[in-house]
Amino acid sequence: MNATHNPQMPKVNSPASHSEIRIRGEDTADGLRIWAKEEIKNAPARVYELGRFLFTASIGGIGVMATLAKLNTKAAAAGISMDALLMVSLAAFGLSMLFALLMAIPKQWKLDGDTDLLAQHKTLIARGQLWTVIWCLVWLTGVLFGLVSVFR
Repeated sequence: MNATHNPQMPKVNSPASHSEIRIRGEDTADGLRIWAKEEIKNAPARVYELGRFLFTASIGGIGVMATLAKLNTKAAAAGISMDALLMVSLAAFGLSMLFALLMAIPKQWKLDGDTDLLAQHKTLIARGQLWTVIWCLVWLTGVLFGLVSVFR
């Protein structure tokens, strides 16, 4: 290797090399603008992807509860296939699937010159947050009723 200094490359400890990598106020502002645009652009996709995930979790919940019920030797020995608590659990999981599907349906936009995009964006985010909370409550209801049914 040649130990000579390349005149086009600044020295590592020189003031010029440090100022080239410092972020200026304009760089920060540009980055924030890009970030805000991406947040606005990707918000609907996040709700859609979350809905897909929650739908999968709902299906998985049904599968877990059905498997636990099948493996429950007390219920099998007593000849009980499903009790009311397990039915409530499965109904809650079914309802959580419905909410997950509703979350995954893309929103239809009607945009014109009078449309307030910020208001539309806020509405979409609030809708996603509300449906996520509702899904969680319904899904947890299914889990709790299922666990009580299977392990009592």
